[in-house]
Amino acid sequence: MVLSAKTPWGYLCSYLEDTSKQGRIDEIDADEDIALVNTHDNELQDEGIEEVEEEEVVEVVTTAKMLIDTIVNVAQVITAIVDVSVSAAIVEVVTTAKMLKSQRKQKQKLLLHNNLRFWIKVKGMQNLLKNL
Repeated sequence: MVLSAKTPWGYLCSYLEDTSKQGRIDEIDADEDIALVNTHDNELQDEGIEEVEEEEVVEVVTTAKMLIDTIVNVAQVITAIVDVSVSAAIVEVVTTAKMLKSQRKQKQKLLLHNNLRFWIKVKGMQNLLKNL
């Protein structure tokens, strides 16, 4: 049987569940140790924070901007080098493809020529055998 808020049992279970949670929440709120842990965590979080002057903040931000600019410039140089390498590789591939195409045509012609010579020899042998 499935309990949902649409069935009478579902209403009863959801009511009982809500009240039991409320009791636990009240117990947690009343527990001093838990409240102290929460306060202690907040104190630790604030520890180490000190007042800094505006000059120091500006100096840190300026240094960060300079580092970012340097990193961006280096990245642009690396990208330019990669672009040049890729362009050179594309030219080489196209050139190689053209060479392979011309070599393939030459091989086809040579193969055709060799096949033709073979058939001429075969026909010649057939004619020779017929004449015997």
